[in-house]
Amino acid sequence: MNYEQELQALRDAQIKTTTEELQKQKEIGMTTLSQQEAQLKPKYALQRQQASTGSQMGAKNFAEFLANRGLTSSGTAGEGEIARTNQLNQNLGTIQTAENEAMQGIQNQRTNLEMQTGAELSKQQGAINLDYMKNVFNYKQAQEEAKQKAIADARKTAQNNVGKITKISNIPLSYQTGLQGVKSGSKVVYNIPNQDGSITQASFNVGTNPFTGTVNKNLLDTEKKYDPKNAFSNGYQPNNIKGTKLVDSEVIKNVNGQDQKVWAKGTGNNATLWYWDGTKNDYQPYTG
Repeated sequence: MNYEQELQALRDAQIKTTTEELQKQKEIGMTTLSQQEAQLKPKYALQRQQASTGSQMGAKNFAEFLANRGLTSSGTAGEGEIARTNQLNQNLGTIQTAENEAMQGIQNQRTNLEMQTGAELSKQQGAINLDYMKNVFNYKQAQEEAKQKAIADARKTAQNNVGKITKISNIPLSYQTGLQGVKSGSKVVYNIPNQDGSITQASFNVGTNPFTGTVNKNLLDTEKKYDPKNAFSNGYQPNNIKGTKLVDSEVIKNVNGQDQKVWAKGTGNNATLWYWDGTKNDYQPYTG
């Protein structure tokens, strides 16, 4: 698991923990509301019972009052019963309204609790995701900065190594064939690509084979000095062997994975064939 995957796992764990905590808090709140709701029904049932009992006691007392005065069959008795019944119904209606409002209040609290929990969960998830994205961005930025620093350090090292490299090594032979130097005074400068994309610059004396760090003796004049007239275009491969100019034999030989021309030294039956081996900085006999 890489660091970015670890950050993602941490984010997922934080979201899971937050969700569980908020869900637990919601369940506690819902349980409390259910307990409150359960207390409402007996509360209002008792109030209804008390209202009915009170109404019945009032009716009994009023009937005794009328009987003591001999008014049991009078219109006053009927009017009193109607008034008592109306008052009882009014009291029962008030109790029912209060119960309905209390029950609706409990339901409203449930709805609000659901909404608040959802809103808080979205808020905290957003904060966790934002923190995760910041961490990923910082991680990738740090990686890029480290990469750029490595490239810069490699380039600085390459610049510091100019003139210190004695030969070019550790690059494919297929590339060596196409590597071209640029002459600058008595030096030839080569730009060597590194794996990280940077360039190492190597400088050699004119005539030096950059892959061996040596000069082939066939490039030298009678005073043992380099003579460009004795070299092919790359400047370090001689165009002669011991003063005898080489001629293209139109034969091709594979040398170190690369096709090389086979050169003829001399003419007629006395001609010998040679091919250039840059890793040895010398011509080798061609046997066919």
